[in-house]
This record gives sequence, structure tokens and C-alpha cells, in this order.
Amino acid sequence: MNKILKATDGEIYDLFTRSSSSHLVERHLNKTINDLVNRALTDPNCGPLASAFTNQSTAIKAIRENLRGNATRIKEWLESSSNVITISFDNGYSLGNGVYKGTSTVVDASKLTKSELFLVKDATSSTGFNIITGYPTL
Repeated sequence: MNKILKATDGEIYDLFTRSSSSHLVERHLNKTINDLVNRALTDPNCGPLASAFTNQSTAIKAIRENLRGNATRIKEWLESSSNVITISFDNGYSLGNGVYKGTSTVVDASKLTKSELFLVKDATSSTGFNIITGYPTL
């Protein structure tokens, strides 16, 4: 748990790029409004929003805050039999851009202040887990 609290930017980046799909990087990092509109209109697996962190620095900061804010919950999960967990955190500042699913309506960026992360256990990771994906949300 201490490893999570003291993680460097590089260690946090590794947590979301190690997974085989790198879903966070491919779908939720450095995307233009046009990219998000296209995803919102065409991706059947898109959640209620197609959203992306503004840039890598914002993503790393938001992820760090989310992990620290949920440290106790993560510790309990790592000791449980469950293999995955979803954690949310209100970061308190705009994390990026978003578009409502099925539309081209852009979300007011000032409302995208929360981050949601999906973690999976990984015994080979120094933290005991990897980040499957994560994104800004309302």
C-alpha cells in the first residue's frame, strides 16, 4: 500500500500502459473533440460519455489522487478474492473533455471533475495490480 502512496509519475504511467490493451491510452488520452464525437456516435461499447484526459500529466495527477483517495479500499480489495475493482474519486478540477453517447453534444469540461479507474490484480506488479482503464466522468 505504501508503494501506491509514494508512486512516481513513471510508476503510475506504467500501471496504465502495462495492460495488454492499453485501453486508457488508446481511448482516453489526448483525444480531440472530433475524436470523442466520433466515438460517442459510433462505438457501441461507449459508456454514457466518450471522454478523455486533457493530457498525460493530467491523467497521471488524477490517477495518483484517485489511488491515494481510495488507498484503504484498494488494500481491502487486494486482500479479497475479487480480481477486479472500480474506484471513483472527485478530483475537484476539470480533467478533460467529453461527449454524450449517441450525440455530438460536448459536455461542459468544468463538470468533468471525477476520475473512474478499473483495476485488475497482477501478482507481477509492485503494487499488486494494473489499471485496465480510466477516464474523466461527471
